[in-house]
Amino acid sequence: MKSWSAEEKRTVEALVQEGHSYGQIADRMGTSRNAICGLARRTGLSRPGRTLQDWGREVGKLPPDWSADEDALLAQLVGLGWTWSAIGRRLDRAAEACARRGDKLGLSRSARPRHPKPPAVAPAPLPRRCQWIEGDPSADEACKCGAPTQRGLPYCPRHAARAYQMGPRA
Repeated sequence: MKSWSAEEKRTVEALVQEGHSYGQIADRMGTSRNAICGLARRTGLSRPGRTLQDWGREVGKLPPDWSADEDALLAQLVGLGWTWSAIGRRLDRAAEACARRGDKLGLSRSARPRHPKPPAVAPAPLPRRCQWIEGDPSADEACKCGAPTQRGLPYCPRHAARAYQMGPRA
């Protein structure tokens, strides 16, 4: 960590108060931007009239505040049962931001569960059928074989023998 003289600290403080960026100050002082940031943090320097949120909005890191139109659309979409991710895509915001805004506005989605409950009894799996296409695939009368499949394969034993032929080894 760099040792700062009293003169250097006063110079940095004056440049900060004039509104220079930490990068500009670092170039002028012949040091790194991180060194200037560290000095500013340790000494409590901040640029006048700017907060961290102001800086984030300037460089596009923070979204703009919610407008009344967005709040109204959010309420309407929640009322229609839209998911937070779908609402976020519609409003061009993160799903989490929409959920937080919905909570702040008192919009409840608790009446509708996020994931539907699985059925009490799972339906029996359908038997696998052979996927071999018989006839010309481009013709309307083409159809699949439909015979029960060989375990682990998409074809019946007859078509599996045709599909998986072993050639001579080289």
